[in-house]
Amino acid sequence: MHNNQMYGILYLVLLLAIIVPENSAATTTTIEALVRSRKKILISPALPVTTVHLSEWSDTGSMTYRRALHTSSLLTNGKVLVSGGVNSTDYYNNSTELYDPLTETWTVSGRMNCVRAMHTASVLMNGKVLVAGGDDSRNTLNTAELYEPTTGIWTMTGTMNFQRFGHMVSILPNGKVLVIAGSNGTRFLNSAELYDPSTETWTTTGKIGVARFDFTASVLTNGKVLIAGGVTDENVGQGTELYDPSTGNWTAAG
Repeated sequence: MHNNQMYGILYLVLLLAIIVPENSAATTTTIEALVRSRKKILISPALPVTTVHLSEWSDTGSMTYRRALHTSSLLTNGKVLVSGGVNSTDYYNNSTELYDPLTETWTVSGRMNCVRAMHTASVLMNGKVLVAGGDDSRNTLNTAELYEPTTGIWTMTGTMNFQRFGHMVSILPNGKVLVIAGSNGTRFLNSAELYDPSTETWTTTGKIGVARFDFTASVLTNGKVLIAGGVTDENVGQGTELYDPSTGNWTAAG
């Protein structure tokens, strides 16, 4: 391929980026149409016509209940479980429902034992879903419960050592669940604890350096957990920390 043909192809790619912005209402466009409108572009006659599909959103089935501050979990069977939250009148609920991507419909599932919002939900390696903590409008919770997808039933499991909401959660490579920081309703927390699905018990682990709320937590490829940002006692934070599961210790990162 000659250089001018290569430049023509590169120019065509740039035209696609300029002419068809990400939020365009058009759903598809073709290179062939662009070639016709830009006759001076030098392009190989053998280049196949390519259709560019633009990402877009479309309506799907509505949930049974209005909710915010709820959780969402992708189950191993492909369905999506949403649980708890509050509605438009600040009513805290314990309802759950399932979304089926094949039919784009929602069906009501079993109710949790406790009403809760601002909790966490984690899909365990055995396929069950662990919800932990949150708030019930009167108290910050330290309770936890398990959802069994095959029956749609919730059962109580071990209680956390600390009441918390606005915390973060990560599934470690060893299958344990790391719950980090958050708030107990009066102050931000720097505590962390581990849930063991095999014993359904919680044990405390190393404390983070800076208490924080509403941050992010990511399990890295080396098995460590990175937390970043969030609200701290001082301000909106930019600090990051790393958790090493082999030692249970946190260190400042970056």
